[in-house]
Amino acid sequence: FFFEIMYNPEKGSSAFRLAEKKFRHYQPLTENDPYIIDFINPHANSQENNDRIRSLPSQLSTSHIISSLPKSFYSLSNIDGFYFVPNPFTWEEQKEWTKKIITEYTLENPTNISNLAKTPFWTTFSWQNITDLRWVSLGYPFKWTERKYLSDTSLKFPPDLGGISRELATVVGDHISPEAATLNFYTTKSVMGGHLDDAEHDLNRPIVSISFGCSAIFLMGGATRDVEPTPILVRSGDVVIMAGQCRKYYHGVGRILGESCPLELSSCEEKDVDDGWTPFGEFIKRTRINLNVRQVNPKLS
Repeated sequence: FFFEIMYNPEKGSSAFRLAEKKFRHYQPLTENDPYIIDFINPHANSQENNDRIRSLPSQLSTSHIISSLPKSFYSLSNIDGFYFVPNPFTWEEQKEWTKKIITEYTLENPTNISNLAKTPFWTTFSWQNITDLRWVSLGYPFKWTERKYLSDTSLKFPPDLGGISRELATVVGDHISPEAATLNFYTTKSVMGGHLDDAEHDLNRPIVSISFGCSAIFLMGGATRDVEPTPILVRSGDVVIMAGQCRKYYHGVGRILGESCPLELSSCEEKDVDDGWTPFGEFIKRTRINLNVRQVNPKLS
């Protein structure tokens, strides 16, 4: 592996932690690094990584929500339950979702919580504090310190986000009843340390993760931090689904790639001026927005 990680458990540094440090400082880092798995551009991969990629047919035959219904998705031979759905969104849809996330999902809602203030959040959208926004929770509120959901709180989950999450899970042959989501806003200097998503009461249901904006290096680890993570390139619109054993694995974000937001998303065409897209384009070209959707409670069959 190109990091040449020298892992020694007796010294107290895990393989995941060492990979995080290497990615944070590794130069140069581009979208054509052969040791980072790129599902969209296999010619950029090492032969070893290409040998791990499996292409599978979509399990969703028709959709009224996903306009560019993918015919296939990808898995990795050595990571059970990891699935990658290449961008199923048109550029117009990506712009619509970006605006919706920023202007609607950050608004006052009985269950919304953010890093800026607890409920109620602002009641009308303003750019004044948006640059300081790092996360928002939707649906069941999540208590970060106690690492638990307030599952007795009245649930108000966005139906449009729930609908597309259910269909994306169906693409890979799984299903989910969306009840909670965390929206993460990354700058080009942000990272997300290796962690488990294990607070949900039903870990048999997948996590559906959708990203818009700048590209990221997603680190997919194993059952412990001692497993060296696999670096995966995630571009704007791409979807990562963690199910099966992978649902219980460590994962994180090792790097946000600067100047990687597609011009088709960030640029402002003449028709976009009338729609007020200009400030959103300026914001998203230096930001990565990630939505990760979960089912909190088991459902009776």
